[in-house]
Amino acid sequence: STKGANYVISNLRDMYKMAKKAGLTVVACTIPDWDVENMRPTWVKRWRNRNWGKNGVYPYSVRQLRDQTKQVNSWIQSQEGTLIDAFVDTSTGDFERSKDGIHRTKKGYEKMAKAIKEKGNIL
Repeated sequence: STKGANYVISNLRDMYKMAKKAGLTVVACTIPDWDVENMRPTWVKRWRNRNWGKNGVYPYSVRQLRDQTKQVNSWIQSQEGTLIDAFVDTSTGDFERSKDGIHRTKKGYEKMAKAIKEKGNIL
């Protein structure tokens, strides 16, 4: 988010509260990590050339976005048993990553869906 981790956490908190109030089972997923060290050099170059980091679209560097993602993920995990019923840690390397170092492959997303289904028995 261009507004930072606290903004994301605040919005997630509100959504989880609304879902719980409606009687829904809440299964939350962590945000896939930013594999900064293994990102394709062309992607990092594109990030810089398009002025996406620091003062561009995102007021943060790639590393700062990674750190904010970790902050949000830690918060999500800490909510299990309170605002959420279960969480799936999709920030791990267990979900095959595409060559860009950010997104998952089709197999990776399918594995994520299976993990969510198993955790929440909801799909």
